[in-house]
Amino acid sequence: MRARNALRLLLIVLAGTLALPLVASVVALRGPATVSRAADGDPTVIATISVGDHPCGVALNPNSNRIYVPNHHTPTVSVIDGASNTVVATVAVGSNPCGVAVNPNTNRIYVANWDSGSVSVIDGASNTVVATVAGGTNPYGVANNPNSNRIYVANLNSANVSVVDGASNAVIATVAVGNGPYGVAVNPNSNRIYVPNFADDTVSVIEDIVPPTPVPSTPTAHPGVGGKVLLPPAAMATESRASTEDSGWSAGAYSALAVVGTAVAVAGGAWYARRRWRAG
Repeated sequence: MRARNALRLLLIVLAGTLALPLVASVVALRGPATVSRAADGDPTVIATISVGDHPCGVALNPNSNRIYVPNHHTPTVSVIDGASNTVVATVAVGSNPCGVAVNPNTNRIYVANWDSGSVSVIDGASNTVVATVAGGTNPYGVANNPNSNRIYVANLNSANVSVVDGASNAVIATVAVGNGPYGVAVNPNSNRIYVPNFADDTVSVIEDIVPPTPVPSTPTAHPGVGGKVLLPPAAMATESRASTEDSGWSAGAYSALAVVGTAVAVAGGAWYARRRWRAG
């Protein structure tokens, strides 16, 4: 009997000894937050910001340090100041917004409205909708190419991508892709757009052809003014021609002509000014 009791006591002691590390671990896990705080340098949550109902997407403008969050069920876009982590504006957009993209060069924000089949264009300076662009069926993903100022909108249920010109806020092309295009990503270095097709298990790759900017070359000399270069007035000088041919203006009386960058008066003169343009 004594031997059995001694054996039981020994087992109890051993069990308690083995359980101590486990108990200590549990206590540590359930203890104060400071016990399990992240190590220095690890990411931590520093703020929690209340926005609208069912926030769906997020994009930011690094130039203004503003963050844009579409609220799917509200439907609005919350504008957050990145310095104070507070909502500084709420912008009403189309029905069920989700996807959002920012062009930091133009300070324009593009929001895809799922049920409205449209894209809301927000001016980042005034936090107002300046245009609404009709798109395909159930637009979801949206991305911007800052090089071409074009916006790409994936229309989930029409199997295509709407290409929006950021200058005119008009759809300039509709590109057929796979079934169920969902998101969009742009590589501005290669001007390639990548669209995952949810129902096809594929990714469509679109090439964005960025039109060259006409660059004026050295103007041709006017033969009737001692070899000096004559240019038309500023309004005509800005005319661009994507061509290697001379761009000529017919003879006419100009109040002023630029002679190698200097404006001179031409009283009743009729000169023929030419300037050569080439594609950039």
